[in-house]
Amino acid sequence: MATILEKEFNAVFKMPINGFDAVFMDFEISGVKMLLGWAIWSGVFVMCRNSKNNDVVEKIKTFFEDEYLKNYSPEE
Repeated sequence: MATILEKEFNAVFKMPINGFDAVFMDFEISGVKMLLGWAIWSGVFVMCRNSKNNDVVEKIKTFFEDEYLKNYSPEE
């Protein structure tokens, strides 16, 4: 997912924090600070550090729903 966010949204990532059952990566899109994570109990998630920037999360959600998942090929 990080690779896709880099390609499609020009996201800039920091080094991941790896735990036994979770991974977190801070990143920015157009100056908006965000978090990409995965945890055994929640799966993959993206969230903003500030709720006033939730529109960026909505754009990411829309991209994955409308573009990526409809055109995804398991062979890629």
